[in-house]
Amino acid sequence: MRKLRKENVPNQVQYQPQYHEYRRMNKRKIRRFVLVFLFLLFTSFYIQSILSKQDEMIKAKYKTIQQQKEGLISLKKDEYYLRNEVNNLKDDEEQILKLARKEYQFSKPNETVFVIPK
Repeated sequence: MRKLRKENVPNQVQYQPQYHEYRRMNKRKIRRFVLVFLFLLFTSFYIQSILSKQDEMIKAKYKTIQQQKEGLISLKKDEYYLRNEVNNLKDDEEQILKLARKEYQFSKPNETVFVIPK
């Protein structure tokens, strides 16, 4: 009976190398997991910063596009006004003389022009 008990009792020395191997492998797994997690974390932050910079650039470009559209609208209005002026000046010589007297202070013979500031 003593022999049986002695044989069934596990020997600590026999299981110790397996336990150390298990701990070593477990540490490797944990290190690998932590490194992969850190890599993914830094990569996600980097991608997030790139996306935020692109978003800022897109907003700035959108703002400049809106400003350019407003400028284009005002230029089209000016173009319409100037085209009407040109058409009026082409048609009528009296209109040309009126504009010259108004803008450039030309006068008729024996006429004095007084410029009144606005």
